[in-house]
Amino acid sequence: MNQRGSATILGIGIMVILLILIAGLMPMLINDVKFGRINRDAIEAQYAAEAGAKRAIAEFNRNNPDWGWLNSNRTFVDDVDFTKNYNVIIYLASDASHTPIDLPNLMAANHYVIQSKGTVGKASRTVLVSVDVSSDNGGNISGNVFSKYTTYSREKMQIDNNPAITGDVGSGSTITVNSSSELIHGTAYTPIIPVMDQYTWNRNAVAGGYRVPTSPDTLAISIPALPSITASGTNLSTITGSATLAGGSYFSTGDYKLSGTSLTATAGEAVTLHINGNLNLTSGKKSASNIIGDNITIYVTGNIIMDNASTIQAVNNGKVKIYTEGSLQLTNTAAINGEKVTIVAQKDINFNSDSSINKTSTSAITEIYSYGKVELTNQFAMGGNAALVAATNRIELNSKESSDNTVFVSGSGASQITNQVKLAGFYTNGSLNINSQPTITYKAAVIKALGLDGSGGTGGGATSTITFGNWKSL
Repeated sequence: MNQRGSATILGIGIMVILLILIAGLMPMLINDVKFGRINRDAIEAQYAAEAGAKRAIAEFNRNNPDWGWLNSNRTFVDDVDFTKNYNVIIYLASDASHTPIDLPNLMAANHYVIQSKGTVGKASRTVLVSVDVSSDNGGNISGNVFSKYTTYSREKMQIDNNPAITGDVGSGSTITVNSSSELIHGTAYTPIIPVMDQYTWNRNAVAGGYRVPTSPDTLAISIPALPSITASGTNLSTITGSATLAGGSYFSTGDYKLSGTSLTATAGEAVTLHINGNLNLTSGKKSASNIIGDNITIYVTGNIIMDNASTIQAVNNGKVKIYTEGSLQLTNTAAINGEKVTIVAQKDINFNSDSSINKTSTSAITEIYSYGKVELTNQFAMGGNAALVAATNRIELNSKESSDNTVFVSGSGASQITNQVKLAGFYTNGSLNINSQPTITYKAAVIKALGLDGSGGTGGGATSTITFGNWKSL
């Protein structure tokens, strides 16, 4: 009897001890379950964020992307409880406020960031992916301003005297028009609307009046890199006087000058010249200096000066490509002609004194890029179907001749349009002063031919190369 009572007491004691142990372990078990669920949700939230980012990457790589799902919570198809979702926004890398980009302009060449936030239960994770959309010509001339304005300046715009501007103008700062008569045959878009009353003498200078832009203006400018062309082939020092070139590569180990002589490539042959120094084309006593061929490529490590009616001429609808690590100057009726002309200069470009590029052509395409400033003065003329002049620095136009199918794009600095020059558009990330009597007429066909409307074309960002990088989890 005593033994049974002892066993009972022992059993009860063991149960009490077990209950105490269980009671002590219960909070730990509950926390383990809780933290396990939190950890599981966090892992799933990370996967959700990555899924959203990968969906955005896939859309960038599609020919006709669908961006309708951006900027809203997207629930997984198999999530019947609607607790697992991702939300993706895309903003400009330069935008510190992370404002979602205007969707119609999303594929324009620029630097973007994909931000994807995954949420599962109370857990959330964020993934950032950088996206670089650039044009296949090595440069990046893009933005929505080309389809919106005839002239655009990111900084202030000043308009004086009697220019004629056909189309809308835009500025990220002020637009000041000093005239009592209509100068802008369109609307002026500016975030700072000037105060007008019945006594304001320039209140009628803008036909469409002033308005605040309805969407952010974008203009991206980068210049194509100089290609790698090595000295090879025939040494030009072995050629004297005017000569016929058999095609292929030619080089000079120092400065090279043509003075009243011509180099003419055999018909159907392409010629590449590599000048390790300066290139000077000028006239002699009786004739000008010329470089002529079907397709001509010139690479110069120094400066290029063309003077006194000298020419570089591509025949038979050929191409001219000129690259210089220095500056380029055309003066005194010097000319460059070709069905496609491409010029890239590491330093400044100056065209003046009746010099020209494709002056008499109606079909040629010209692309000119400078890492410095560009100056067009004293009756310089640009012809052809469409032309683009782009610089990372300022552009100054002061000419009486026509460049009415030419679009100018400049980076920082104070650009200027004056005298009686004619052009098809001017866009700058700096300030712009329009003075005297220039004529600026918007031409959609020119914008399209240069690929600046985003539809593709011959230049300015015809197609896009998309690079993804810097995958980062927050």
